[in-house]
Amino acid sequence: MTESLLNEYVKITKTLDNIKLKLAKYKDNVENSIEKARTDEEQQSKITDFKNTLTKIKNDETINNKFKLLKKKQEEIKKQLIPENDINKTLNSLINKYSSDI
Repeated sequence: MTESLLNEYVKITKTLDNIKLKLAKYKDNVENSIEKARTDEEQQSKITDFKNTLTKIKNDETINNKFKLLKKKQEEIKKQLIPENDINKTLNSLINKYSSDI
């Protein structure tokens, strides 16, 4: 069971990372096209298009809901894989270990 949960966690994480990567690539492409623009009007047009596209993405309920569901599922799986008390024990042991070095 743990292996299947771990596989699902990795799959969700990769999906979220891919979404972020695609947005970053889009931003880079727009920045490059702005730099190559010949006139101020062309630059402003590209900037406006970029802002409008981001606004549409942010306001799209379907995209937002899917993203939120993925994040929620990721957190649920994380809690199943690493129970909260184990995290607290690990954190406390690390804090105790390194606080004596200070």
